[in-house]
Formats: sequence, C-alpha cells, structure tokens
Amino acid sequence: MNTVVLVFDRTDVGLRHIADTFGKAAFVAGKVATVEPPSGRMYVCAMSPIEEGIFDEWPPEKIPASPNAFVVDYRETEAVVDLVKGLAPHYEFWIDSNFGRIYSRDEFLYVAADPTRQWWRYDDESPT
Repeated sequence: MNTVVLVFDRTDVGLRHIADTFGKAAFVAGKVATVEPPSGRMYVCAMSPIEEGIFDEWPPEKIPASPNAFVVDYRETEAVVDLVKGLAPHYEFWIDSNFGRIYSRDEFLYVAADPTRQWWRYDDESPT
C-alpha cells in the first residue's frame, strides 16, 4: 500500500463527511473509512498532524491554522485522483504526496490530469 495525507484547514470534517461524499461506495467502521470508487479501494483514517510530524517538511505558508488530517492508504493512483475529485466540490484541502510534494486541491487535479507528470513518485525516480 501507498499513502497520501489530506489536510483540511477546518476541524469540522470527519470520516463520515469523507465517506458520505461517495454514498454507497464508502462506509465507516470504527476509526476507518473504506472508500471504493471504481478505480480502487482506499482506507482513510484520522490522524494528528502535529503528533505525527506531518508539517516537519512543509513550507510554513502552506500549514493550515487549524489542521485536520487524514491518512489515505491506496494501491491504485487513480483511486486517489477519484477521492480528490469527489471531495473537491465540497472542501478545500492540501494533499501531501509523501514524495516530497504538497499540492493544493486544485494543483493536484491539474497535475493528475497531465499524463506526463507523476505525483506518486519522486522526480528523479525511474518509472522502470
């Protein structure tokens, strides 16, 4: 599994909000939301961004004043794109790719739409 982190600058977004965006393609069991768009299954868990050190390498200007973070475990990169597309009309948020890149919601969707750019690997990492 691979991981990205979604960070909202509001504390009123929870697992139920994320799951409800996907209707019957998602459910919450305990502290985990399972989201299953046609592109693949993901597991979403709330996390403490400060305790987990999420912002240790973030530029200060991108760190939200009231951060609320969720870790997303995925296998298919397209599933993450579908997750962001599903949440985008309802929320503004940041995506930490875990590959040295932090995207705003709109930046992420722009990069994801370009087949020559790969948000899921380091710039110097060979695709082979």
